[in-house]
Amino acid sequence: MSNKNHIILCSGIQPKRLSKGEIMKLAINDNINFEIRQLEKQLALNLPTFIYDLLEIATYVYAADQATSRGGETFQNNGADWRRIFDFRIPVREKALWESEPMKKVLIETLTFVSDDQYSFEFYDHSQSPDIQSYFNFETSPVSGNNPETVMLFSGGLDSFAGSIEEAFTNNRKTVLVTHCSTSKSTDHQIKLVKDLQQKTSNIIHVPVWVNKGEGLNKEYTQRTRSFLYASIGVAVASAFGLKSIKFYENGVTSVNLPIAGEVVGVRASRTTHPKTIQLYSKLFSTLFGENFSVETPFLVKTKTEVVQYILDKNFGDMISFTSSCSHTWERTKQHSHCGTCSQCVDRRFATLAAGCSEEQDPSTIYEVDLYLGERTKLDHIKMLTGFVETARKISKLSKDAFLQQYPELGRVIRCIPGKSIDDSSIFIYELYTRHAKALLSVIDQGIKTYSEKITMGEIPSNCLLSILMNKGESNLEEIGDYLLCLSPYPGKQKNLFALLKGKGDFQGLVKPIGSRELFFLYHLFTSDQVVTNRSEEHAAVAEPTLAEALKGWSNAGWLKYTGKDSPKSRLTKMWKAFTEQMEKENKFKKFFAIKSHDATKERSFIASASPKSLWNELKDLSTIFN
Repeated sequence: MSNKNHIILCSGIQPKRLSKGEIMKLAINDNINFEIRQLEKQLALNLPTFIYDLLEIATYVYAADQATSRGGETFQNNGADWRRIFDFRIPVREKALWESEPMKKVLIETLTFVSDDQYSFEFYDHSQSPDIQSYFNFETSPVSGNNPETVMLFSGGLDSFAGSIEEAFTNNRKTVLVTHCSTSKSTDHQIKLVKDLQQKTSNIIHVPVWVNKGEGLNKEYTQRTRSFLYASIGVAVASAFGLKSIKFYENGVTSVNLPIAGEVVGVRASRTTHPKTIQLYSKLFSTLFGENFSVETPFLVKTKTEVVQYILDKNFGDMISFTSSCSHTWERTKQHSHCGTCSQCVDRRFATLAAGCSEEQDPSTIYEVDLYLGERTKLDHIKMLTGFVETARKISKLSKDAFLQQYPELGRVIRCIPGKSIDDSSIFIYELYTRHAKALLSVIDQGIKTYSEKITMGEIPSNCLLSILMNKGESNLEEIGDYLLCLSPYPGKQKNLFALLKGKGDFQGLVKPIGSRELFFLYHLFTSDQVVTNRSEEHAAVAEPTLAEALKGWSNAGWLKYTGKDSPKSRLTKMWKAFTEQMEKENKFKKFFAIKSHDATKERSFIASASPKSLWNELKDLSTIFN
């Protein structure tokens, strides 16, 4: 695991002593822009000073999060860089408050859970406090204190859009919609939705808050602390209006966020509105104010499909197409507002189809890749999509007890559901997920019926959802670094395709056919996590028992010929000899794979004369072998 310490110096602070680490300097109004718009001057300037501290702390945490990579989208080095160590040095106005044990403890506990990183904070007295007025734009049609009754966070997605309907129309409350703006691409649709809502009711107040960073501070795509920044902004606005609560409108399946598949598994799954996150936010802000401050998630009881059905029932279906759910905002175009491949897009499309949205309400044309027939050429996209379906299939067959056993991480969820016992929470979460699974599978049934003729006639792409499902929901794609190895027919136009199975034992390589023997060793060496040391140098290796099992598996799949007449050990020895001889014919890879040795247990390993890292770097050059 990476243990690099990231020291974050904020607002020009220059401590006399620093521990070892990589230093990053951040300053609002320097390399970070922070601006609150449309808030009356008197309301803004009467905020408690600790609120300004909160906003600055949240902004610096968010900026440092985005400026520090976790290893990239491919989750390099087996996730060694995922958890980062942050050491923040921040000047504040109320040092005694932030340095107090209860305050610092809950701050660190909250951020640790939300982002899965390690934190430490050292606070200093503000020697030169920034001009508070510099954080506000009082020239942008300020709204005055017209007795708002609720503050909610508004992203412009389906859930928060439904939440604005719930508050301003169903409950008839004067509602403040707080939006975090980072780029014009992510903000334009929010502004349009707000204006359309304001034309229908006088209950809507909009407070946009701009937080964006300078060049060089955008290295990490996960943005897990954006939730903390968003909540802190909401708290500041609520405080300006004398309110002691904020609301996140997010459906329960997204909030609980069980590991579904692909790009949203394990520690990479977001905890934005996880029940424990919400509980910690309430504790954090209550500690800050010295009195109860509640953070609520009213749609925790709903699935995404039920959220869309709510919008339709309230006759706002014509505005669904103007909401935005795509996480790949940088790919947004005038023609396609949604990529159709990220988990948010897939989740949205399943929900709108399950709820019965018409083509006018959620046009298929806004998705660059269609849910049913769109060709998917990236491994993560295929794994994630099929994972949605396979998880729904699995959950639909589980009893409540089996469901809880299958997902032990629910233990920390069911203890954080407000107003429910552990038993009631267990039943609640189980029923929530079974409803979600039923809705998702209904969409699959719908698609099979709609395209039954095309399926029968073989007129659908082989790498679209319906084709993958016809293949029992499994994809025989494997990943080698940024390259793909395909062990089944795959006509996708993948530029960095490493090898493609054309027939039994016949692989098509980058340019000309690769022998299945060569591919067998290349694949297992490149994907092995075994390391041996020889003369103080690390080498990638594969143990003989591992290769013996793989040999049988590849043979059974028809990817290479092995009759079993000779032992796996004998066959591997012959194959390895031929393989290394082939490699030695290439000048660039001469003797690159020629080492073979035994470890301390006398277990034989097949070893490349390079470290795993070197192998990854050399992969792109393997094309020279087959040119």
